[in-house]
Amino acid sequence: MKIIDFFHGNGVGENMKHVVITGSTRGIGYGLAREFLLAGCRVTINGQSQESVERALQSLRKINPDTVEGYAARAYNRDELEQLWILCRKTF
Repeated sequence: MKIIDFFHGNGVGENMKHVVITGSTRGIGYGLAREFLLAGCRVTINGQSQESVERALQSLRKINPDTVEGYAARAYNRDELEQLWILCRKTF
């Protein structure tokens, strides 16, 4: 349970303002996005398809609709990753 202690035991939400998580529309990445939102952080999620990003956003926005955004991009594609970064800077 080390990860739970990390998120809830040391004020992550107070110190960290924004986190970008690639591969966060399902599995471990989705779980991390959820925990960061619960800890009070602004979160940008990422997946390879717009459909997967929208599906994850729909669920995560139930936690806090104003602190989560998403962008479909392939993390290995430099141009797409740059667009993800631009979105993050503009949004948060």
